[in-house]
Amino acid sequence: MPIELPLVTPVEPRERADARRNRERILCAAERLIRAHGIEGVSMDDVASEAGVGKGTLYRRFGDRSQLLFALLNDEESGLQETFIRGEPPLGPGAPPPERLHAFGDAMIDLLERRGELFLAAESEGRPGTRYLSRPYIAYR
Repeated sequence: MPIELPLVTPVEPRERADARRNRERILCAAERLIRAHGIEGVSMDDVASEAGVGKGTLYRRFGDRSQLLFALLNDEESGLQETFIRGEPPLGPGAPPPERLHAFGDAMIDLLERRGELFLAAESEGRPGTRYLSRPYIAYR
């Protein structure tokens, strides 16, 4: 039986079904808009409108634009952690340490190549250190 590790165990309380649906609608809308208009071309108002939710819902859920951008990155980072902890070699357990470290570096470079602009925008818009309050980092404290 797999052992649950804090890196991949959700730390938030369970969401109501409607809150979970709204979150997914907001994140999907933000992704669509960013792909269509670029990160700089997307405002919180645009996201609320595209998702079909009120601005209050969006701001209560994410607080500000940087937190929304970090949320877009969260699932990918959590997926990378899950693969590192439970996945197949060479990234997952079972590979020799040097091979595993190399695979991790490749996976991080791939993530940064695909999502680097999003990382930079989220970091530059938020308070310093906000990144380290996101779910993938909380377990490291």
